[in-house]
Amino acid sequence: MVREWCSALANGLVRAGHENLAAPLLRGDPPLTAVMCCYAPPPRGQQGTGPGEPLDIAELDVADEVAGEWLRYATGSPRRKDAAEAELALRRLAAPAGGEQSPTVVAVRAAGLLDRIPYFSDVAVGLGSTLRINPALSEVTGYLTRQTVRDEAIARCRALIDADTRVVIAHSLGTAVAYETLRGCPHTVPLFVTLGSPLGLRLFRHRFEQASAWPVRVQRWLNLASPAELVAARPDLGPFYGQDMPTGARLDQHLNIDNTARPHRVGFYLEHEACGRAVADVLGK
Repeated sequence: MVREWCSALANGLVRAGHENLAAPLLRGDPPLTAVMCCYAPPPRGQQGTGPGEPLDIAELDVADEVAGEWLRYATGSPRRKDAAEAELALRRLAAPAGGEQSPTVVAVRAAGLLDRIPYFSDVAVGLGSTLRINPALSEVTGYLTRQTVRDEAIARCRALIDADTRVVIAHSLGTAVAYETLRGCPHTVPLFVTLGSPLGLRLFRHRFEQASAWPVRVQRWLNLASPAELVAARPDLGPFYGQDMPTGARLDQHLNIDNTARPHRVGFYLEHEACGRAVADVLGK
């Protein structure tokens, strides 16, 4: 996977006019070495949201809220099938189902309707999971509700960032892990890149509202999102995360990346000229 990311980023560097950095990155020539931290739920039997492990009532409530936010955002998707299915799903949720329903049933209804949207079916296939609840939703819910899951993910990420780190690039839920890691990082990081980030979701924003939302050791934050990337509901991170920035820090955003064909594919983001240019600005110094 490291090779795949580096190859896509090298294409972005070439598109930005920095071929001189692309080849050393692919070869891993010092100081252009890349390491990767992958977030995944723990296997069945360990605490977390592993395959087949049920969510409790409180966790289902969180899953319900996240699913609802994704469904509402999906109604504006440029992919017509996604938008149409999201509209239909919201109408089904609003319609009386007959009889009194428990919070569990309501939450499962909302979460289950995600799989009717082609985008989320594609994400499920990409993650290679057969969870009863949509795998993207399961991972986000587990990260938000289970402290041990969150602590382990952050610890893995923290172990890879040191004084020599120049760029941190994160995708999807990994952007939340990287963000929380950088909030407590003692090292200055010249560039933080988020790709298809769910940090705009209300439950993520709520987690950080008691303190400055900007990771103070980050000098520049580049956020890339696609209108078709439904995980990145509320893709504009500026209104919350762009406040109270340290002197000299900057937030740059490109929210119209054309990932329509395969919205969750990280390569589309890494290959974008804006990503290549930002990375080159740091690595070329």
